[in-house]
Amino acid sequence: MSNKINDLIIKTIIDYPFYSMVVSGIPRIESKRVAKFGIYLQSVPKLYYNEDYLDKVGLKEAQGALIHEILHVLFFHTIRAKGKNIEIWNMASDMVINDRLDGSLLPSSVVTVGKINAIFNMNLKHGLSAEEYYSALMNNEEVKKRSRAQGSKIIIFPEGDMNNGKYMEIDKMETFEDEYSSNIIENENITKGILKKIISDAKKSAGEMPSNIVKDIEELYADPKIKWQIVMRRFLNGRGRVKYKRTHLRESRRFENVMGKRKQIGINVLVAVDTSGSVTDEEFSRFIAELKSIQRISGANIRVVECDDSINSSVPLERYIRMNRRRGFEGTSFDPVFRYADRNGYKFVVYFTDGYGTVKEKINQTVLWVLTPEGRCPSEIGTCVNM
Repeated sequence: MSNKINDLIIKTIIDYPFYSMVVSGIPRIESKRVAKFGIYLQSVPKLYYNEDYLDKVGLKEAQGALIHEILHVLFFHTIRAKGKNIEIWNMASDMVINDRLDGSLLPSSVVTVGKINAIFNMNLKHGLSAEEYYSALMNNEEVKKRSRAQGSKIIIFPEGDMNNGKYMEIDKMETFEDEYSSNIIENENITKGILKKIISDAKKSAGEMPSNIVKDIEELYADPKIKWQIVMRRFLNGRGRVKYKRTHLRESRRFENVMGKRKQIGINVLVAVDTSGSVTDEEFSRFIAELKSIQRISGANIRVVECDDSINSSVPLERYIRMNRRRGFEGTSFDPVFRYADRNGYKFVVYFTDGYGTVKEKINQTVLWVLTPEGRCPSEIGTCVNM
């Protein structure tokens, strides 16, 4: 085994103990099949390294490349790439990782949030997920037009010049197109289990995890939450009885010129949507997406009200989705919704909200609070689930 890789691991133990512990117990294999480093999650994980690369660069740059590849693996970027444009996903995931690395470890050519904003006149925030960056990049035609794969690199060309010069080089994640990738364990849960064990062992040896990746790791490896749609179905199941109502809109199947019957569900549910200023446009769009999924849940007649500190609209679910607009942006009070429910005889309320508001009055309904991912439960009354 090369002294260079041993020197690198020892240097990393001193400077970045957590990352060194991630790979210290993994067999290391020299291979020309990788440009720099590649960590492969076989039944026994292995670290592949290119000795020619280590001969060309200093220890600091090699440290950056090694930690960069470790984070791709720990952040699950290879499996999260399924079904995505690989070049754009590489850019998005590199933006996440380089945002969290010590600047001294980053070569000048790497992609960063700041560079992407400057080059493509975007206004992306720091600290977003790879999926959020990916969505923004995919919606930018210039990004797709000016990005090209060249060997083990992705090149972003200057505007109007696709042949000369380049703004940035991005290393592809080794696992995407290397033949070793056929050995990657496909089952996501098994792979996460292997990585959780590696992370746990590294934390025990290093004492702690770098603070700038703690939130990412906790979110990625948290135990799965029950999907709110499942809770919703349980919330509604068995509460309504099927009723039939005569209607002029349908003719009887048995007798001519006789009104037919329309099946109705005997439960009425009020769905409230928080449109206050604390709810972002992105969170509101998520509410709308989830309302569309409610359409597929049978067993209830559903009416939607918008509310910030007062009721802004009240329409049937189907019509509300077609409206596709938002009213409100004032402060938050949940009481108007429950007063509306009292006046109109609703016994069941589903409330989409971030939870930041007040409940001052008595709640007489059975309530399901559907909260944004960072939302908090606003009341001890009812059931709270996060989207």
